[in-house]
Formats: sequence, structure tokens, C-alpha cells
Amino acid sequence: MRFVLGLLAGLLGLLAGWFALALAVISLSGPDRDGGVAMGAFFGVGPIGGLAGFVAGVALFRKFGLVRPAAPTEGASDAAVGTAAAPAPARVHPAVAAALLLAAAVLIGWAWRELLT
Repeated sequence: MRFVLGLLAGLLGLLAGWFALALAVISLSGPDRDGGVAMGAFFGVGPIGGLAGFVAGVALFRKFGLVRPAAPTEGASDAAVGTAAAPAPARVHPAVAAALLLAAAVLIGWAWRELLT
């Protein structure tokens, strides 16, 4: 499940980076009569932003998306400390998982609606 949510974070970052860089190029270039600048920005420059967004999405998921249980307190017994000496496996933070799944569901629903109409 962590891999799937990490991949979704990367794909959402890819979409955000692609559109952000393409929109920045279109905004900075000014008006265009035939739309060539917009097509060049979307298909030529956008993939660079998509790659950067994918890397940023995965990196942010690795930094903020995984949490570990708290370490035992000082007042714990020796038996509890001995069993907790091994590092606990990381788990996905529930808020991050919910946000990623909601964003992916909205994007899938929007794409499905666009394909049917």
C-alpha cells in the first residue's frame, strides 16, 4: 500500500509540475494569435516540469507521508525496552493517504466524465 500511495503522490506531483510549468511559460510569453506558444509550452516544456514534479511528489511523500511509532519512555520496563529495540516499521500517515486517494479519485472521475461526453 505504501508503494501505491507513493506512486500516487508522484503522479499528482507530475500533473502539478507539468501544468504549472506550462502555465508559467504561457503566462510569460504573452498573447499568441494561433496558439503555437501554448502547444509548445504544453508538449515541449511541460514534461520537464512533470519530471520535476514527480521527483518532488515522491520526495515529499517519503519525508512527510510515513510515520513511525514513538520510542518507549524512560519509565518502561527492561522487557518492553528489549522488544522495542528493533526499529518499528513505518506506516503511512492516515491524513496523507486520505488526501492522495481523494485527489486520485477526483482526477479519475473527471477523466471518466470527459471521456464519456
